[in-house]
Amino acid sequence: MIFKLTSKGNNLTEIASRLYVDKIPTPSEYKNGIEDCKCIWTNLAIYSILYDEQYIGTYTAGKTSRSYVGSKNCKKIDKSKWIIIPNHHPAIIDESLFKTAQENISYKPEPINKRENGTSQRYGNIERPLKGKVVCGYCNHKMRLSSTRNAVFTCMYTMAAPDTPCHKFKIGNNELSDVIYGLVCNHIDSLLQADNASNYTGNETETVDLITENKRKVREMFEQFTRNEINEDEFASVKRQLNEELKRLNQFNSTINSETGKLVSIQVIMNELKKYAKQLKQEGTLSKSIIDLLVEKINVYPGNRITVEWIYSEPKSVDLSTAMIA
Repeated sequence: MIFKLTSKGNNLTEIASRLYVDKIPTPSEYKNGIEDCKCIWTNLAIYSILYDEQYIGTYTAGKTSRSYVGSKNCKKIDKSKWIIIPNHHPAIIDESLFKTAQENISYKPEPINKRENGTSQRYGNIERPLKGKVVCGYCNHKMRLSSTRNAVFTCMYTMAAPDTPCHKFKIGNNELSDVIYGLVCNHIDSLLQADNASNYTGNETETVDLITENKRKVREMFEQFTRNEINEDEFASVKRQLNEELKRLNQFNSTINSETGKLVSIQVIMNELKKYAKQLKQEGTLSKSIIDLLVEKINVYPGNRITVEWIYSEPKSVDLSTAMIA
């Protein structure tokens, strides 16, 4: 169907709409045997099929390489080095139809944003701090930001699905930036107010002193044993108790070291936040560095509901002294 629709002059968006109407599962939905399929095709998925020579019986391998088995780093290989075997298996698409479809899909007028004096040339260099962070809260896909003076975020994933709540869903970049600016200011204030690194002061030193005292007792007991002041059973019993105490102290000391490391990181972040808090008040606008430091994801829902997933939440106070061994 995809090849026939393309050969008749349909573009990728029109094909995606037709596949959605006909409830044709996407490749991943078909492969995973999903029963309740959304049937929302992306342009990239359709484009990949149109250029996949497996449909005309050609076997292709060696397109990518990895430095070792299981590595996530995948490197593309030049086509001249691919393993290509024509007529490897029966074709399911006629080669003439395959070529016609490719010719139709490869002819595209020059995009407006690539033309001389186009929007990308006039507005492409404007900093957009929220770019890459905004996600449609309904379909959980990133929203595309336009390169225009009045830039908008658009949910492109459901463009072919008119009955979905986020179909053609848009939100203005300036409007969203104003809201996020207020949320970021409030979040920085709450983080700075909750800075409680001082709660841990002294715990590490106290634990080290207890470990040193424990080892001193072990040496003292050994000296008493060598002087025959205590017998072997008494020495073994006391040493066992001291070893158990030392084990608990070492475990607790590891916990303190871990928490101390976290607090050092938190303190570095707090210093950065103080600098950015001052910058926000002076400039009255967001910057990419502030967003990258604080914001993991911005979920935007139809109906103008917005939620922010923060990289750092308020530090929680932990009373390590409650775990100290008497």
